[in-house]
Amino acid sequence: LRSLRAKGDLEGETGRMKLVRASAIGDLPPTLATVLAARVDALRSADRAILRIAATIGTRFGAGLLARAAGQPPIAIAEALARLGRAEIVEPVAVGEGNDFRFRHELLREAALRSMLSASRARLHAAVADALESEADADLHAASIAGHREAAGSPGIAARWLLRAAIFAAPRDPGQALDHLRNAERMVGSEGNPESDRLLLDLRVAMLDLGWREGLAPEDAARLDFEGRRIARRIGDARAGAILAAGHAAIRGMSGATREVVPLVEASRELSADERDPAVLLGLRTTRALALYSAGDLAGVLHECSDPLSRAEIGLDAGPFGGSKAVEYLTLRGTALVDTGRLLEGRDVLDQAIREARSNGSAIAICSAIAAASLRARFTGASPAELRPVCVEGLALAERTRNDFIRSRMLGSLAEVEFLLGRAGEAVALLRRAIAVTEADPERIRDDFGLVARLAGCLLVLRDVDGASAAADRAIDAVAGQGGRLREIEIVLRWAWIQAVIGRIPPAAVEARVRPAMELVAATGARSRDPFLRLVLAWVHRREGRTDEARAETRRALDDLDAMGHWDTGRMRMLEDMRERLSSDHRRRLWTFLSDFGVSTRTGPAVLP
Repeated sequence: LRSLRAKGDLEGETGRMKLVRASAIGDLPPTLATVLAARVDALRSADRAILRIAATIGTRFGAGLLARAAGQPPIAIAEALARLGRAEIVEPVAVGEGNDFRFRHELLREAALRSMLSASRARLHAAVADALESEADADLHAASIAGHREAAGSPGIAARWLLRAAIFAAPRDPGQALDHLRNAERMVGSEGNPESDRLLLDLRVAMLDLGWREGLAPEDAARLDFEGRRIARRIGDARAGAILAAGHAAIRGMSGATREVVPLVEASRELSADERDPAVLLGLRTTRALALYSAGDLAGVLHECSDPLSRAEIGLDAGPFGGSKAVEYLTLRGTALVDTGRLLEGRDVLDQAIREARSNGSAIAICSAIAAASLRARFTGASPAELRPVCVEGLALAERTRNDFIRSRMLGSLAEVEFLLGRAGEAVALLRRAIAVTEADPERIRDDFGLVARLAGCLLVLRDVDGASAAADRAIDAVAGQGGRLREIEIVLRWAWIQAVIGRIPPAAVEARVRPAMELVAATGARSRDPFLRLVLAWVHRREGRTDEARAETRRALDDLDAMGHWDTGRMRMLEDMRERLSSDHRRRLWTFLSDFGVSTRTGPAVLP
C-alpha cells in the first residue's frame, strides 16, 4: 500500500482508500497481489461468484440489482453480503441511501475482477446489462448499460443504449448528451453493412439536431452532414438527408458563415419535397428558419414560419432533445415579425410561445421563448415588470440544465429586463456573469459581443463613460465578420447611440458605421431597427449644422415607428419637440449637467432605443 501511495496510485485514509489508476493493480508488489488474490480465493465458491458479479457492477452496487444479475433470491444475496461484510470485503453504504453496498477498498474489487477469465467477465457484464434493462427506469441507467454491453463484446447494442442515454441527458446536460453520441459513433466504427449504416445515420442526425444548442464546431457539422447524407443516399432515406442539411445550415448560420446557409436550406427543402409527416415537416421548417434567421434572411424565416400553428400542430411530438419544435417555431415567427416591424403581431406570438413552452415543460423551450420576448420588449412594449418573474424562472431552469449556452442567454435576458426597470446596476452584474460563462467556453458560445454591447449601455447609464465606450468598441470589433447580419445591425445600433451620447467620436465616423447598417436593414428586412438608425443620422446632421435634414430624418423615423405601432412614440415626439423649443440658455444648463459625469457637451440623440 505504501508503494502505491508513493506513486500516487492510491489516495485516502486507511479504511477508505481509493485506487486512482485502475491499471495500478498490475503494478502491485507480488506479496500484496498474492494476499489480495488469496482473500478472494479463500471465500466459499458461492460467495466468490456473488463477489465477482458485484465487482462487475462497480465500486458501489445495489443488493436488488445484484440479485437480478445473479438470478438468486434476495434472501440468498443478503446472506452472502453479510458474510462478505464479516470478511471485511464489502460494507453497507450510510443509512438512508437505500440498500446499497460498496467495496471497502478498490484494490479488493480489482482483485475480484482479475480472478476471472476475460470470457467470464464478458458474460457477467452481459448479465448485469440484462438486469439493468429489466428495470422500469432503464433510461436512467442507459449510459451504464452501454458500458456493460461494450464490455460484453456487443458494441452495436452499446451504441444504441448510448443514443438512449443522450436523449435522456439532453434536456438537462446537452454537453453530456453530445459526448454520449460521439462515443456511440466511435463504438460503431465504419460503414458498410445495413445495421451499422442505419445506426451511424441515426447518430449523425442526432448530433446535428443537438449540435446547434451545444455549439458544435462547424467543421464537425460539415463532416457529420457529408458522411450522413452519403449513407442516406445509399439507403434511400431522404428524410434523414433533409434533417442533416437543415441542422448543418443552423450551425453554419450561428457560427457566422452566412453565405453557406441558403444552399444548405435549399438542399433540405429539395430532400423533403415528398415528406408528409407533420411532425417531421414542423421540425424541418423550424430548423431551417433558425438557420435563415442566423443568416439575416427574415423573409426566409417568415416563409418557413408563414402560418400560425393549429392546436394539433402545437401538440406534435416535442422531439428527443429537449425542446418543442412548435415552441421554437412560434419563437422564431414572433421574433421575425417584431424585427420586420410587425410589432404588436410579433408580441402576441411571443406571448403565445411562452405560454406553450411553460405548458410543454421543456426547459430549453421555455428559456428560448423567454429570451426572445424579453430582448424585444423595448420594441414591443411588453411589460418588464411582468417579464421579470418569468425571466427569473427561466434562469433557474437554465441553471438546472447545466447548458451554458441557454444559461448565458437567460442571464442576458434578465439583465435586459432589469435595465428596462431602471436597475442598471443589477443589469451590469448579470451581464458580467453571462460574459464570464461565454468566455469560459468560447468554442461553443460565440455571442459575447451582444452581451458586451448591452453592458456598454448599462455602464453609460451608471455614468461610467470610459467603460461604456470601451465596451461598445470591443463589441463592434468582435462582431465584424462573425456575428451574422442581424447581429451586426444590432451591435452597430447600440454602438452608434452610445458614441453619439458620449460625443467623443466625430459625427462622420458614426455615419460611416450607420450607413452600411442601414443597407443591411434593407437587405434583411429588419424594419424595426431602421427608425433608430435614422435618429442617429438625425443627430449626425444636427452636429454638422444640417438642421433641415435632421428634422426630416427625425420625422420619418417617428412616422415609421407610429406605423409599426411602437409603444413609445408619444414620448419620443415630446422629447424631440422639447429639443426644438429649448432656449440656448436651457441647452447650456443641460450640457453642463451632462458634462458633470463625463458626457460631451455636444448634442447627442434625445431618444435611446
